[in-house]
Amino acid sequence: MNRFITMAAVIALGLPLAACGSKSAGSGSGGLRIAFLAAGVDATYTPAQVSGLEKGSGGKVTTFNPQYDPATQLSQCQDAISQRRYDAIVITALNNSSALPCAKAAVAAKIPLIADGTAIGKDTNSIQPQVDGVDFSMIWVPQTFATDTWAIIQSACTGKPACQVIMERSYLGDPLFDADVDYVKQQAAGTTIKLVATYESHYDPSETTSKLQNLLVANPNVNVVTFANDPTALAGAAVIGKLGRTGKVMSVGSGGTKTGVAAVSDGKLYATIANLPFTASKIEGEMVVKAKNGEKIDPLGMDAFGLGGVSGALTKDDVGTFAPEW
Repeated sequence: MNRFITMAAVIALGLPLAACGSKSAGSGSGGLRIAFLAAGVDATYTPAQVSGLEKGSGGKVTTFNPQYDPATQLSQCQDAISQRRYDAIVITALNNSSALPCAKAAVAAKIPLIADGTAIGKDTNSIQPQVDGVDFSMIWVPQTFATDTWAIIQSACTGKPACQVIMERSYLGDPLFDADVDYVKQQAAGTTIKLVATYESHYDPSETTSKLQNLLVANPNVNVVTFANDPTALAGAAVIGKLGRTGKVMSVGSGGTKTGVAAVSDGKLYATIANLPFTASKIEGEMVVKAKNGEKIDPLGMDAFGLGGVSGALTKDDVGTFAPEW
């Protein structure tokens, strides 16, 4: 997503959170001023995004934190446009109720807008811009994520006559995890794999700790748990260990973080689904410059999964070849 960690201490900072930048823009440096309308803000994933945006654009990024509230995100978009302090907008859309009006306002103000993470429009799997005002889309395509998740669940269930799965999701309404859960349900129908429970974590390890323990106690035969990100996966692994089920329950993280990669190498996690937030955001920054300069953008969209030749889940067999970015 960001979509990959929510830290309570950081979320509490509220509206807009100014991110550290490499150089001042709009004050003689010639760098662009970018408003980054995040879905939520965290201590590791968001800085990787900001660094990528600034590297790609040569500009200065100010991050706005809606705390996963679409109404707040729309208000932040409107404020960013009305202030006339920004040359471009990058938005991780929470949903169309915030993103569509934002794109409409951006095009009316002649401000380039880049869709980050989530597609803006009816088709959540489309990497092509679907509405006026979106100049480029870098999408974590839900169908790609769902396919990768199902593949690693099948791998973790290999050799088990029956395999029970719990899936953690970020929040209800997140198209990435809505599609993920729906796809696994569809694929598991008629097989020995059964999805027995799902829960929301909002990418918060503390939510995972409390909710997962209750679900594992209620479902003592669970074999696999998939997590919304690596930090929640590690929190979940600790819960699994506390219940004496280490080695019996496979934990699948997401994000390809430094700690997640290390945990896969050490056997604490079965796998982590890779992504490269710095690389994705760097490309977005480059597209911001092209859009601002009126240059042709080709392609108009990309699937962020698979950037850098990396795709799917990293297991102990291949995690050593991966270089994490956050």
